Formats: sequence, structure tokens, C-alpha cells
Amino acid sequence: MKPKLKNSGKRSIKTAPPPRQLDKGRQTIAASVPSSLVRRVREQIGPREFSQFVSRSMERELVRLNREQFVADFVREIGPLDQDAVEAARRLIRG
Repeated sequence: MKPKLKNSGKRSIKTAPPPRQLDKGRQTIAASVPSSLVRRVREQIGPREFSQFVSRSMERELVRLNREQFVADFVREIGPLDQDAVEAARRLIRG
């Protein structure tokens, strides 16, 4: 049963229903994304792979944000990064 909203003569604000839970710990969400971006992604991936693409993209973004926070915490607690060490690490990573 839905809770009743008080009507004070003003327009009521409708809230979206909670996301529908799917099996395997998945959750359906709604997001506003530029249509040109959706079109470009769909051109690059196979049909039925859009959700996997979005999930992987979200994971990569979280890793990037965590990395940025780690560096910011390091700089605050220890001091600036040694640029020679940063360049040496880049060379090792890139081969």
C-alpha cells in the first residue's frame, strides 16, 4: 500500500519507484545519457552487451577515483610525489 501524501495545494513531487532487483545481484537503473554517446557505444559493441559495457565503465571510473583519492591522501600526508620516480614508474608500466 502506498503512503498518502499530504496535499497542501501545491504540486506533489513524484519519486521514482525503487530500482527493480534482478537475479545475480544485478539492479536495473535509469540514467540520462547523451543520445550521441549511446549511439557511438552501440556502434562499437555487440547487441545485448550494453549493460556489460556500462558495468565495466563504472568499475573503471571507480578505480580511477580511488586512485586519485589515494594520491591526494599521499600528498597530504607525506608530501609531493617525486617526479623522477613518477616518470620511472610510467616507463615501467608502458614498457
